[in-house]
Amino acid sequence: MNFKLGITGKLLIWFFVIIAIFYGTILVLYIDVQQVVRLSEAIVEKNYTIASGTKKMSEALLTMEESKQKYKLLKKLDYLVFFNEAQHMLEENLSQVTLLSAMGYDIPRTWLDISDEYRTYPNAAEVSTYLAGEEKDPATVNSFWIPESIVNDWISKISSERVNNEREIEKTTRELHRQGRMSARNGLIGLAVSSFVGLLGILYLAYSMIRPLRDLMDGIREISSDSRHNPLEVRSKDEFGELAHAFNDLSKRLSKEERMRSDFISMLSHEIRTPLTSIRESVNMI
Repeated sequence: MNFKLGITGKLLIWFFVIIAIFYGTILVLYIDVQQVVRLSEAIVEKNYTIASGTKKMSEALLTMEESKQKYKLLKKLDYLVFFNEAQHMLEENLSQVTLLSAMGYDIPRTWLDISDEYRTYPNAAEVSTYLAGEEKDPATVNSFWIPESIVNDWISKISSERVNNEREIEKTTRELHRQGRMSARNGLIGLAVSSFVGLLGILYLAYSMIRPLRDLMDGIREISSDSRHNPLEVRSKDEFGELAHAFNDLSKRLSKEERMRSDFISMLSHEIRTPLTSIRESVNMI
């Protein structure tokens, strides 16, 4: 099958090549940006939540233990109120951290263990109900307290997880920086490749157009100067190739007609010369 690729086809091919490189670069940048967004979301939604929660939970546990000791010593109901407020803050932040697991984030098992252990003790709602009631039985208050050893153990675990979370934030930040640098590098590479391919395409198309036009102009000059003309070399099958074929056909036709004209003049000159010679001799005899 004789495949013919014209100038329009060449332009379309280079256009689609540049477009493919351009959109390929956009796709790579989109993937990199998605990775950056995912890492940023992990830092904002997970790590910052844990960082804020660990600080508040540690403060809440310390306040709970301090309020417990003061209540045991002074028997003032205000310290039980402080204990209950710290409980609310502890439960709220612990719930936010454990909720990250339901959101699809991978959190340490420590948080779930603390949450399970905390459920074995009276929660803030029960203490609030007691405070809102009319009767205040001191024996009931003793069931609200969390042992000091358990509180210290929770504070130790929370502090350890806080350190681990800070390390994870640092690691994720480094990865975020690396992804940003990679995105910038990929964008510059894509821009450079598309520019280079576009330049090559322009040079190729310019050369493929200018060279046959120059050959055609040289051929026309040879014909106009009545010099011997050599047929143009057909280098392509596009419109310039067709133009070269048409010029060669025209050149052959003009050469053939030139030979016919020369032959006709030679024959006419010979045919006329003979009778003129006879007439001249007759005139001389007369």
